[in-house]
Amino acid sequence: MSMTGAYSMAGSRPRSTRSSTPKALPFRLSLTAGQAHDAPAALTLLDRLEPRTIVLGDEAYDGNPIRDLIESQGVVPNIPAKSNRKGRPCF
Repeated sequence: MSMTGAYSMAGSRPRSTRSSTPKALPFRLSLTAGQAHDAPAALTLLDRLEPRTIVLGDEAYDGNPIRDLIESQGVVPNIPAKSNRKGRPCF
């Protein structure tokens, strides 16, 4: 089973959101404005996942569109639920 993660490097500079291989080598990269949220870029980066993959992400990626996209590809999202989420997933 392989694992992929969505990571962002924040700051006042443009943000980089990337998908990476099991050895943390980036294979897709998206640059957004520093004040932009990462979730829209994640939808583009997570649209072609390999089966039997686990996607790691932080609470910022806990949204129904992202979870639905990941699960529709037969992939498991390992994203902690936001504190205000109703119907919290098991992980």
